Amino acid sequence: MQVTGHTVVVTGGASGIGAALARRLAQAGAAHVVVADRDLAGATAVADQIPVAVARHVDVGIEASIVELIEATERDQDRSSCSAPTPASSPSAAPRCPTRRGAGSWT
Repeated sequence: MQVTGHTVVVTGGASGIGAALARRLAQAGAAHVVVADRDLAGATAVADQIPVAVARHVDVGIEASIVELIEATERDQDRSSCSAPTPASSPSAAPRCPTRRGAGSWT
């Protein structure tokens, strides 16, 4: 997956695989990395180690929390171009780069 110049959102980014993935995506050239987790303090600690990262709170079990994460990312970065769910947040999900379909919707 090519991430150079893109904004990526890593859920479960406060520790383990998510934290390692956030670091790796930054090294691979992501323009912005959003480290998202229920553990905001942990996400902040990881984001503080990555020059292009910010931390955000998210609870992937609550749809409104996911919507807020996407909206905050859009406000801050103009648009979220890729998301990288970790196994803990979505065991069968692969990184995806959504396309905009109308105001406020992503696919």
